[in-house]
Amino acid sequence: MAIAWKKKNMVYLAVLIISIYYVVLRFVFPGYFSPLVPFHADIFTNVSTVSGSIYWSDFFGRPRFIVLFISAFLSEFGLEGFTAGIITIFLISIFLLIYNFIKFTKMDIGWLSIILYLLLLFSHPSFYFNYSYDIYNTISFFFLMLSIALWHKYSESKKTIYFISCFLTIFLCCFSKETYYITIILFFIIQLYFSKDNRKEKILLSLYSIIVIAFSVYHSRYISKSPFVDVSADHASTYYIDYNITSLLKTFWFYLKNSGSIYTYLIFILAVIVTALYNRNKLFHIMAVYLLGISAYIPYSVLPNHLYSFYSWVAIPLCFSIVLFFRVELLKSKIVYFAITLFVIFMMLSWYSYNKIDYRSEGTKWTLSQESSNRNILKNLKVIKNKIEPGDKILVSGLYTPFNPFKINKYIEDYFGQNISVSWDIAIIDSSDIQVEKNIKKIPIKNINIKEYNKVIVFNNEGQLLNLIEGESLKNILNTVSDKLEISEIDIILFPNLRDNMQKMVRDKNFKDTNLLISTGSTFLSYNMKEKAEQFLMKAIEINEANNVYNSYSYYYMGNIKESENKFQEALLYYEKAVKFEPVEVEKKNKSFSAALERLKNKR
Repeated sequence: MAIAWKKKNMVYLAVLIISIYYVVLRFVFPGYFSPLVPFHADIFTNVSTVSGSIYWSDFFGRPRFIVLFISAFLSEFGLEGFTAGIITIFLISIFLLIYNFIKFTKMDIGWLSIILYLLLLFSHPSFYFNYSYDIYNTISFFFLMLSIALWHKYSESKKTIYFISCFLTIFLCCFSKETYYITIILFFIIQLYFSKDNRKEKILLSLYSIIVIAFSVYHSRYISKSPFVDVSADHASTYYIDYNITSLLKTFWFYLKNSGSIYTYLIFILAVIVTALYNRNKLFHIMAVYLLGISAYIPYSVLPNHLYSFYSWVAIPLCFSIVLFFRVELLKSKIVYFAITLFVIFMMLSWYSYNKIDYRSEGTKWTLSQESSNRNILKNLKVIKNKIEPGDKILVSGLYTPFNPFKINKYIEDYFGQNISVSWDIAIIDSSDIQVEKNIKKIPIKNINIKEYNKVIVFNNEGQLLNLIEGESLKNILNTVSDKLEISEIDIILFPNLRDNMQKMVRDKNFKDTNLLISTGSTFLSYNMKEKAEQFLMKAIEINEANNVYNSYSYYYMGNIKESENKFQEALLYYEKAVKFEPVEVEKKNKSFSAALERLKNKR
């Protein structure tokens, strides 16, 4: 059964796109359905930087200002409304892509082909982490698809309104992001090849696209002074531009090889073979669609220092649409029909199996853990908001993940209200992250004095709200000061993940388990609390050496501390002991020990 462009079928198509989107996210990757939760701080930034205080008239002087216009509108609906809006824009883009495919190829397409296309598209490893994160690409792609759809409407109806609208949407596409510069020009050139109708209009839109792109580049360089289009950037810059042909091809190939796998390409080849046998005049259409897709990599190819595999996604919606040519119902032999259908199913399963390497990679797990943490944080923000009172001086601790909402001052300011009488200090690890904006500060843990606050909010690494301490409870904690070597209640406020170690130490007052001391010392060291780390590590070394026990990790961590203090001779002695007392078995050796020793020897 094939789909023609009829209203009834379009409703079915919309439902199918949404359904497969849900099914893939729920049962394939990530394995649950939670698309409205941000996994990156940039998503909070996208909402907060355009809300409230910025006037619409200010946007023209900023890079990619069309996206800022749209973001300003969507941000009025809050974080979830903003994200839902971006997702809706993307799904509409896929709807328009299928519409454009039907109009461009002048062929009906099979429902099975559409299902296959959507399954391949939504299960691509780069999909989940790109479509709602890189809103600039998503919105630019939407305007690209809308421009092409309007052109098809004009070609059929000859109504001037559609032709004029093309000029507007091309402008919006080019000023959203640079990704589809080449694609939009290439589309109208391809149109000239396939049809002699409307030649003047095609040439005019091609020339107009070139002019808009030139103006967009000029705007980026001289008006908005965008860092993304900077021909003066040096070789060390992320946005260094290199027109060397070898560099261009190398970067282009990097994205192309990440766009699919042997399994997707086998399905594409099969679609080409079936088309060649039963619909040969569409082979040039296949080539045209693929060229349109990979042309999106050309703007990225001039940036050899800006290599991120997830940007391979920008070409995939168009490139994968080759499977829409796959019309197994045209096959006359039932045996061949079922054989090819089984082959495609096998390739699909192989594609999913192949992707599991990416789905389960450490990088993917880490990114998903940020999303999981943010889900918990956002749920608890509502609880916290009800506890805030004018004049509060609040410390937020435990949120040491890099992409949480408290990293974005403007988002916190907008969410809790711009009450200047409420002061927020966000505990951080790295001193280089210090920020001071109005009543919100990022402050290193080692500089925190708990006595300065009347409320302390404690999260764990999973973003769960562990405690909101205030009043008498906070005073009691402040009064529990001890000279003993122990994990204090104040330490638990600043380092919530030490709670288990604290409970074990209560039961092991004589420190029989020196591994507990080493674990605690290494945790303090990871938070840059060197003095406390040294106390626990030296206690472990003292007890161990008294019993002729030597733990390489205790020496290695002490070497780290001394090296950071530029006490290289002491650090060298500790690293030598770390290597000396390593287990004999090769598989139990830690390469970091010998690497640290060699590094320090080279400094001498």
